[in-house]
Amino acid sequence: MPFVFDQQQTNSRTNYDRQPPQPTAHRNSLQRLSNIPRPVKQLVVESNTGGISHASKPTLDKLPLPTPSKDLNRTRSIPQDESAKTKLSDGTEPDSELAILELVPFSRQPMVNFGDVKLGTTKIKYVLLRNSLNIQQQLFVKSFPKADKGFYMDATEFFIAPNTEICVALAWTPKIVGGLRESITLQDVNRMPKRIVLMGTATRPKPEPSLSKSNRNIPRLFRRTGSPSKMNRQLRQERNKLVFSPRSSHQVKLDKKVKPLTKLLSPSPEKRHQLVRKILSQYDGQMATRVQSYWRMIIEQRRLANLKAAREKAAIVIQSYSRMVLERRRFLLLKATREQAATVMQKFYRVVLARKELARLRDERMATRVQSYWRMIPVRRRFVHFKRTRENAATVIQSCSRMVLERRRFLRLKAARENAAIVLQKYYRARLARIELARLKDERMVTRVQSYCRMIPKTPVC
Repeated sequence: MPFVFDQQQTNSRTNYDRQPPQPTAHRNSLQRLSNIPRPVKQLVVESNTGGISHASKPTLDKLPLPTPSKDLNRTRSIPQDESAKTKLSDGTEPDSELAILELVPFSRQPMVNFGDVKLGTTKIKYVLLRNSLNIQQQLFVKSFPKADKGFYMDATEFFIAPNTEICVALAWTPKIVGGLRESITLQDVNRMPKRIVLMGTATRPKPEPSLSKSNRNIPRLFRRTGSPSKMNRQLRQERNKLVFSPRSSHQVKLDKKVKPLTKLLSPSPEKRHQLVRKILSQYDGQMATRVQSYWRMIIEQRRLANLKAAREKAAIVIQSYSRMVLERRRFLLLKATREQAATVMQKFYRVVLARKELARLRDERMATRVQSYWRMIPVRRRFVHFKRTRENAATVIQSCSRMVLERRRFLRLKAARENAAIVLQKYYRARLARIELARLKDERMVTRVQSYCRMIPKTPVC
């Protein structure tokens, strides 16, 4: 179970406690990792510095087990005062670089840096799970590094009360030399993943010096040589191996077949002196060769070290680039997943808003329909009355127009009749005038004839 914070118990140094057991409904769901060693689970929570070597690691029977306290608060509320320092359940202050995971949407992922850890040692870091909400949070481990990476966690499921925080212990026992970057994914019931990034560098421990092999790393030039008596003994052994031929001053090895007479001859003191000088000159040549070979060895070692460093640097660059590519792919995949999840959430949210807007529009439309219907009734009444009035007015207008038209036609007919009567009267008067004229003409002719007749005498002239 994860270790918990306590702000009240600051004087007790042996006051360690575990998370209280969960209720029966949740106790069966709490699972343990099968590959967590039991000594790691029972490590004393004191500080985050240093590792525990396997050579000095206590056995299970000798481990200092936590001593529970009656007055210990098993959960810690989030302090409202920022000046209040966070302390562990034993009263000690946690690491200044304590990783904090805020259980809020889209929170920043914590970085847990183990630093340099030697092979065969265990180092513990802590992560603070802080629940700032007013509801209980339930987290479970969704993804965890492989067992060969050496990471251990004291629980796989966590229940965090509202406005409280718990401290989770993470242990790392490196098995392979080199840098490492892994991540732990925690997921809540709302399907919102939380990641904890783990980083560290595994180093190889330095071997202990051995007395039998103490001169192995010492250069040849500075090694301790034998005493002068041993050197004289070596010179005598070298001298006994060589003899001089009587006919020449060249040295001849004893194993070479020489004449019996030559074997009986012994070198003179002068020859012996020359022999010693020659042996010393050969020894000086060997020392010069040794010095040269040593310096050549140093130059080659430096060149090899530079080449090895360059190769390691190139390998680190390649590894960092490959890790960058993998992390970028993972980041892009996570970003695409988050964007897709955000798009889906926005889509459903917009659907809900659209449905609410549609329902509101429907209600408004129905209300508008009812209102328009009730407004339509008096308007329709006025319209029917107006229509009837207009129809009556149209009838009156039509009758008046028909009357005007008929009157005009009547007047035209009357005028035509009057014109026809005038014409008839004109022709009739003209006829009467002609008749009167003819009568007058006749009367005039009669008068003329009568006058003419009256003018003629009644008796004949002869």
